[in-house]
Order: sequence, then structure tokens, then C-alpha cells
Amino acid sequence: MNHRPIVATRDWHPQTSSHFTSGGGRWPPHCVADSKGAAFHPDLLLPAHTIVVSKGLQPNENGYSAFDGIDDTQTSLLHILTAHSIEGVVVCGLATDYCVRATVLDARGFGFSTFVVVDAIAPVNLNETDGDDAEQAMHDAGAQMVDTAAVQRLLVQDDGSHRRR
Repeated sequence: MNHRPIVATRDWHPQTSSHFTSGGGRWPPHCVADSKGAAFHPDLLLPAHTIVVSKGLQPNENGYSAFDGIDDTQTSLLHILTAHSIEGVVVCGLATDYCVRATVLDARGFGFSTFVVVDAIAPVNLNETDGDDAEQAMHDAGAQMVDTAAVQRLLVQDDGSHRRR
């Protein structure tokens, strides 16, 4: 049986943050720690063994990349993946042009095979082409752009070949 870790990331901003417009940032308050808005969607059925990585924890952090986050033991995503000998990651979520892009580019920079689930991402599009530009940047960095069906087949077929040796 394959025991790949499942990591769910989340923004977990403090109430007062330079990330928010009220603190001089570009975003309205969102995903404030311990608020309903920071909770995972109830239809997202995460297994009990899911590792939760929180990002944007400090008042002066944007926390776009999941690689900027830590779990409840203060362990970074990079360390979690390395400790599990992971070689490939699957990325989906919000927002294509910010958090997804930053996470994917960091994953590629750290040498991970990276799959972006294009039917499970959505952009903010402050500028009309931001989402498309982000998808192109991720593709250009070597990420494989796949749909949900393709990634499901990949995960079922995976025989452990995405593990570091």
C-alpha cells in the first residue's frame, strides 16, 4: 500500500497584517486565523492523516508559496516532503496567479516534478491575463499542466517512482 503524505495548505493570516489593505497591502482581509473564512471547504474530504501547512502567519508576511508555510510542529513544507522522500507534487487551489504560481515555481526550483491541476485552480485576475500568464510561467518552469482525470490516473498508477532515492 502506498503511503504518500497528503498536505493541505492554507492562508492563516493574523487579524492585523501588512498583507491586507488595512495594513498597507493589496488584499481585503481573508483567511484570518481561526475564522470561518480560513476553514477548509466542508466538501473537501481530507483524511485524518492530512498534514496541514499554514502560511502568512506573521503580520508582515504575504505567504503566497506553500513553501513559506509550516505545520503545527513548525516543520516547513520542504522538510516534510524531503523527510517523506517525495519527488513529485500535485498542486491545485486558489489563486492561480498568486499562491498556486508561487508554490509551483518554488516546487520546480527545489527540483520537484510538479503537476498543476488546471481544472482545480482559479485566478484572481487583477489584470485580465494574470491567470493565463501564471499558467504559462508554470508551464515554462517545467510544470506539467493536467486535468483532474489525468492526475487521478497518475496517482493510481504511481508505483513509488516519485520518491527520492
